[in-house]
Amino acid sequence: MSSERLRAYFFIGPTMPKAEFREACESLDADVMLLPPVQQGDILRLDRNLPDFIGIIDGLFFKVPAILHKEILWAMERGIRVLGASSLGALRAAELDVFGMEGVGRIYRMYKEGEIDGDDEVAVLHTAEADDYRSLTEPLVNIRHNLLQARDRDIISSRNAAAFIAHAKSLPFTERSYAALLSMARSEGLDADELNALRSFLRTGSTNLKREDALLLLHVVGQRLSESSSRSVRTPVRVRRTIFFHLLQREYIGDSAHGIHVADVQVLSFYKLLSISFPRFLRRMALRWLALDQAHHLGILPAPADTVLAAFRPWQEMHSEVERRAFLKEHFLSQDDLVTTLQERRMESQVIALSEPNQSSGRNAACRRIVAEVSTRAGLSDRERTRPMLIRPGVPDEDMLVRELKLRGRFHGALRQSQRVLRFKVEMSNSIPGLSEALSVERLERWFAQRSGVAPECIDQTLLNRGFTSFREFLAVAQPAYMEEHFRTVRGSAVSTFER
Repeated sequence: MSSERLRAYFFIGPTMPKAEFREACESLDADVMLLPPVQQGDILRLDRNLPDFIGIIDGLFFKVPAILHKEILWAMERGIRVLGASSLGALRAAELDVFGMEGVGRIYRMYKEGEIDGDDEVAVLHTAEADDYRSLTEPLVNIRHNLLQARDRDIISSRNAAAFIAHAKSLPFTERSYAALLSMARSEGLDADELNALRSFLRTGSTNLKREDALLLLHVVGQRLSESSSRSVRTPVRVRRTIFFHLLQREYIGDSAHGIHVADVQVLSFYKLLSISFPRFLRRMALRWLALDQAHHLGILPAPADTVLAAFRPWQEMHSEVERRAFLKEHFLSQDDLVTTLQERRMESQVIALSEPNQSSGRNAACRRIVAEVSTRAGLSDRERTRPMLIRPGVPDEDMLVRELKLRGRFHGALRQSQRVLRFKVEMSNSIPGLSEALSVERLERWFAQRSGVAPECIDQTLLNRGFTSFREFLAVAQPAYMEEHFRTVRGSAVSTFER
């Protein structure tokens, strides 16, 4: 059993200063990571580095897409305990607690009980990350709470409290502040003594509900960490693998370096473009894809995870969870990815063995038999057998290709080179704005044809043989790769072809 400490990640922003929150985290018996306010894709980006606990406090939503419910459910499906409080975390918890997300704090209860219902209740205008997401406005939920407190203490009348709350609610969240309310009070002719008393209360006696809930979330996580059941299996959550969610995963699951995030499928696109041996690899994977279809037709089920891992020699030669986690990290795989790939390899071997009625026929004959049977059943032509694998027209299913490249050890170099190409594109775009857009399609086609050793009129077939699912996919990687090769040559570091 591994003695590694549990890990807890928190998405924190304007609710409280990061330094203050980090200091409060010192009481937790866990490895803690503080992340910026969550936005769409951020949890998916943690795919191969998911912690044991995720605490969602702050989230972005105004200028970028907000975190999706399905991302949170996806994390919980994989056994992660997700808690929410204070801000967007409280809102998402109120919506997802029936599925197992844990809500914490007063603001969560207010959402849950219908006392508040707008997402603008917790929204604030804030500075950028470089300035620690400092709040520039006051959230309506704090304003409401403190005005009602002032009413209950007879600092202001019930009539004025209601008027102030209504006025605050009428303001855009980017303009809400106590100064704006006091200015409104003066213009409405509020009694000077009442105004001064309210000003004094807001300065010295007001409560920051969001901050209190964030600290309470830390306390609850601390309790959960100490529970013996913290590592136990949670109530099962199943996420429907819709086409939309599949495309969402393709967009976000990947790796970041030097501020450049590259999705796994983007790395694959560069590999398709630059690897000399990719067409051969694609044909090899197309055979596996057909063999898996045949396995399904024959009723062959994937072997249990323990079985395939026991037969995988590198896994068995590792004697600790630390070594195995290092292996997965080195290959950019999750354990589920590894198991799935080993299961696919095993099922392919089983189907090939069943297709060899006698040993003299050989593997090649068995493979031809599988291809013929599946192609006939599916109505595939010879040309279509090696074309991109699709879940449905226009929606690629390239997970198997990515996982196999990772397990073969080819992904690391492809990822680093993809990041280098994209980083160079950013540098050139900053130096010469509009450069990539100025590259004509004809120039990119000529470059690709020359690089591939084919005639320009054969480009369409060559793209299909390399697994490109659309011309747009080709252009997305051809533009930066061309820029890297032609504009960096003077520095003696032009892009090179991926290893075979």
